[in-house]
Amino acid sequence: LFFWRVALAALPAGRASDRDAPIPSVVAAVATLLGAFAIGRRLSGTHTGFIALVVLATSPGFFLHSHQVLPDMMFTGWLTWALYFLLGGLGTLPPRRAQLAGFYFCVAGALWTKGLPVLMVIPETLAAFVVTVGIRNLSSFRPGTGLALVALTALPWAVPYALTPEHEGSQAISIGQALIWY
Repeated sequence: LFFWRVALAALPAGRASDRDAPIPSVVAAVATLLGAFAIGRRLSGTHTGFIALVVLATSPGFFLHSHQVLPDMMFTGWLTWALYFLLGGLGTLPPRRAQLAGFYFCVAGALWTKGLPVLMVIPETLAAFVVTVGIRNLSSFRPGTGLALVALTALPWAVPYALTPEHEGSQAISIGQALIWY
């Protein structure tokens, strides 16, 4: 998704440039800041949300990545909003359909942005359930349906990879390699 967005940002000029290519990262950074605000507001009020936004916006690492031509900021944005929807679902059992849809949509967006690193969401989500509502309420979040939908969205990415002879290419990575990294 990130490089599609770079291409979309370059469309008016007819070519990618140093000025247009960072636009998706900047937009994703703004979305991430809004997500931090929304999470802070949900957890502790508007003042906390504003403080979360300011702290994140003034963090050197966040600022440096906010305008680099890398998928990392978009990935962070997707995961920030996934956390927002997850917190909403944990706060109201059973979670509303909009919260479930938002969570799984954001996880799928993160998958399409950066690929296999989104697997890190699964153990963290399970840990959040165990700590907050207990493992017995896991079924109310419909993990089988959600994971099936995310896996279905991964097919257009995974099938061509699986069909590539000997997984050639500089971006080829196996599940084993990804698990070692994460």
